Amino acid sequence: MKTLLAIAVLAFTLQGERKANPRFEELKKLEGTWESTDKEHPCTVTYKVSSGGSALLETMSMGKGDMLTVYHPDGDGLSMTHYCMLGNQPHMTAEKDAKVGTLRFVCDGGSNLKCASDKHMHALVITFVDADHLKQDWSLYDGGKELGVHSFNLVRRK
Repeated sequence: MKTLLAIAVLAFTLQGERKANPRFEELKKLEGTWESTDKEHPCTVTYKVSSGGSALLETMSMGKGDMLTVYHPDGDGLSMTHYCMLGNQPHMTAEKDAKVGTLRFVCDGGSNLKCASDKHMHALVITFVDADHLKQDWSLYDGGKELGVHSFNLVRRK
């Protein structure tokens, strides 16, 4: 009986173990509310750690509606899915060789879109300026070509 109990405790303990993912841990520090300082792109962005610490939910409220982005570890990498106002859901993977203080995500597929031809958010660069300042640069593509970059300078709400 003691052996069975010990096995059950061990199984329960191991079930919750995860490998550390430093880039995801850095993202989780964004939890809270952020405000855009840009007149061109006014918005409020909230970050919430969810799913037992395995996902970070980003909600961008722009007045016309909200967009949701879900960041999560993918092995030792980092992935995200952006639920866009365009009605598609690009999936992006972080490049492993981004310079310190930045994360660069690039589209590798998604739902309701063909990366090579449809209008979609194709890339995102997140720059960690400091603990209370963040920059996001979203690249919009159509027909396989970049149409422009939408930048958001964000300040943590105290």
